[in-house]
Amino acid sequence: MSEVRVVREERTYRPDGDHDFFRDAMRARFDRDSEASNRLARARDEALAEYRSTTGNFGGLVVPQYLTAQFAPVLVSGRPFLSNVSQVALPADGMNLTIPRGATGTSVSAQETQNTGVTNQTYTTSDLVVPVRTFAGQQVVSRQSIDRGTGIADILLGDLYQQYATKTNVSAIGGDGSGGGHYGVLNTTSVQTAAWTGTTGASLVASLHNALGKVNSSRFAAADLIVMHPRRWAWLCAQSDTAGRPLVQIDGPGFNAQGNGSAAGYGTVGSVAGVSVVTDAGVPINLGVSTDEDRIIVTRRADNLFMEDAGAPVGLQLEEVLADQLSVRMVAFGYSAFTAGRYPVASCVLQGTGFKQVLT
Repeated sequence: MSEVRVVREERTYRPDGDHDFFRDAMRARFDRDSEASNRLARARDEALAEYRSTTGNFGGLVVPQYLTAQFAPVLVSGRPFLSNVSQVALPADGMNLTIPRGATGTSVSAQETQNTGVTNQTYTTSDLVVPVRTFAGQQVVSRQSIDRGTGIADILLGDLYQQYATKTNVSAIGGDGSGGGHYGVLNTTSVQTAAWTGTTGASLVASLHNALGKVNSSRFAAADLIVMHPRRWAWLCAQSDTAGRPLVQIDGPGFNAQGNGSAAGYGTVGSVAGVSVVTDAGVPINLGVSTDEDRIIVTRRADNLFMEDAGAPVGLQLEEVLADQLSVRMVAFGYSAFTAGRYPVASCVLQGTGFKQVLT
């Protein structure tokens, strides 16, 4: 009796295979490559019993299972700035928050002679009104993708959450209150400014010292945070003094260094003049007359107030609304408020033509 052997064929697309799924998809769609089309059809047949996910741009092509494990999410800049300021829970009610501020303080002076009147000045307040803003996003996805896909719901909701974090952060930095966004630090009334018009790293450090001095002498408390774009930190880390010594010593103390840290980091990366530096890609780089300048924010963490719902962002999966077409609407939203206006003098924005200096 002859021996019967069952041979299992290799899948069309696999990590060690000769063909690439995405290359074949492009060739079949744009080059009308018949061999690529045949391989895609064979892969579709192979996956009928184990459907994983579909790509909307290629008409229901089945993505090989091994590729879903290597899924690369959309890159977002996150919220380094908001992670480094004062955060409190948003009050349960209301779409405007009223924060009282001292306007005119009391007065004390020497009594010129005995039994004469002493200085009297009434303490007055003013109200700072901070609007509560709503940030939200949605995505419609097929019921089949959720039921038969690999982690599709988690991927989409995760991306919505990341987009929420990024957009609230960008708004808190540079928002002007329009379009339902926050009034960011860069557009807060009475925030201080300082100029950098030089071309060297040493001139930037000098301007940073000037900005620090403005905050310290007006707020009567020390600035403890410097926020800049990653490209500005990289530029500064590449600068040297006239003797060729680095202005920023990388990963350790240096002789005559003005700062230290890691050039490769993101978020908290080091310090300049003893003040913590945070890099944030949410800092705009299209400012100035020629729309090619960024900015540096010198501030006090405690004087920037970010209020957010404790559970934000909230994720919803709404099935009934689009049930007639087997679609699901996924929504993420949250309520938040931001202000740097409690003590606007606690922030100083460094600006000027010096910011045209970038690494090329």
